[in-house]
Amino acid sequence: MRYIILLAGLLFAFPGQTKTVSLYDRIKDGPAIDIRVIVDASLPPWRAIGRLNRTTGGHCTATVVGYKMILTAAHCLWLQKQQRRRKLSTLHFEAGWQNGKSVFSSGVENYYIAQGFASNNPKVRGKTNRDWALVILLKDPVPVTGVILPILLTSNELAALRKADTKFIQAGYSIDSKDLLTADPGCPVWRFEPRRPLITHDCKVLPGDSGSPILYERTPGEIRLIGIHAGSLKKRTSERGFAVPSASFLPKMKELLSPSAGN
Repeated sequence: MRYIILLAGLLFAFPGQTKTVSLYDRIKDGPAIDIRVIVDASLPPWRAIGRLNRTTGGHCTATVVGYKMILTAAHCLWLQKQQRRRKLSTLHFEAGWQNGKSVFSSGVENYYIAQGFASNNPKVRGKTNRDWALVILLKDPVPVTGVILPILLTSNELAALRKADTKFIQAGYSIDSKDLLTADPGCPVWRFEPRRPLITHDCKVLPGDSGSPILYERTPGEIRLIGIHAGSLKKRTSERGFAVPSASFLPKMKELLSPSAGN
């Protein structure tokens, strides 16, 4: 059934070891670009992350979250000056993109931008928790890529994870290494912004990382998405980035994946 979400949780272990190795320990000493490391995009869970390319130029990062569905930032799909959506024909998703090759490729059938994001009113547009979009692909990537499931966290739950020294990981296709997937294995995630539902962070992000997932390992091999990077905060010495938390898009995601959505 198309609305069933498959969990792509895998146990990570090095050859000759029976003990499970955490995702953080598996990548933290990888080939480095500043504080970021290069990961093998052909392997799980990275193969569920890809580039959403635009034939008009540029790209964003997107994550497979369900049947024929990827998650990215809304501003990747909205032409602000023209006040219109990007044409479907200009969009293409490449999962597990690495050095000119991908594990999965598909055009776009449709997409849903968060209600209220596409506005010419700067006060409305400034509500950046609306900077998310769900993209429906022409083909289903899940059998090839698996999925990375979002998880709903409250402010207190996020604080508890931080207190427990949880390792958060951001992964995206940064503009300076756009043919390689890089990850910040020690991505500092801070808190929920008190005035609006945003998660602040200080991950190493650049253009191209918009829409990239912030992840953590809930249990060994169970990788969950807490939000997607959407932009940067100005005039901050720390907490320089913000992410749209899963609470913003999970209700619409579940609605679109429900059996009645296809009727």
